[in-house]
Amino acid sequence: MLSKELLVEKKDNLTSLAENVDDHQIGLLVDWLKEKDNTIRYAAFLLLQLLSAKSNDVYRYWDIFVSMINNSNSYQRSLGLMLISDNIIWDKENRFALICDEYLEHCDDQKFITARQCIQGLNKILEYSLEYQEKIVMKLVNIELDKRKDTQRNLLLLDIINVLEKIKSNQNKSGNKFDEIIKAYLQREYEAANSNAKKVIRGLLNSHF
Repeated sequence: MLSKELLVEKKDNLTSLAENVDDHQIGLLVDWLKEKDNTIRYAAFLLLQLLSAKSNDVYRYWDIFVSMINNSNSYQRSLGLMLISDNIIWDKENRFALICDEYLEHCDDQKFITARQCIQGLNKILEYSLEYQEKIVMKLVNIELDKRKDTQRNLLLLDIINVLEKIKSNQNKSGNKFDEIIKAYLQREYEAANSNAKKVIRGLLNSHF
């Protein structure tokens, strides 16, 4: 029987727990995402991620994850955003279409780590659907990076570039309608980027444009 104590005990080997979790226990894990004890909360999240990769059982709690993304607590927003992107693989009902704009707003979340996790989650979303590409591109190229600290700015820029490169690599599926937008963005951001980001931008420009 899954318990908080067992979850903490097995937190470094959650794969063994994932084999025998039923729907009721998934509900418990979702409830434990609200725990004040971060050890329990984070272990519950990691186990939900493992389960999300195996089947659509966690997808049944989609609406709860959606409700989390506008929580005043940034940790809750992050958990909701990541579990949405983890379960996009099971979204045969295309429910993400209803929350796409809401999700994308958090690419520029006031909390740096939440913004990063949201942007990184776009790679999973693009893995299973190309229909959101235009909205994603337009959101990413219009994020005001200058309001962030330099270190944060460059990390977010690298996250954005990673997503844009994935979109560019899908060109054979979607055409090249975003080429000029992406190229202009990369050229614009190049000047303010640090040496690492400059190197990545040069590589992308040279290989794709």
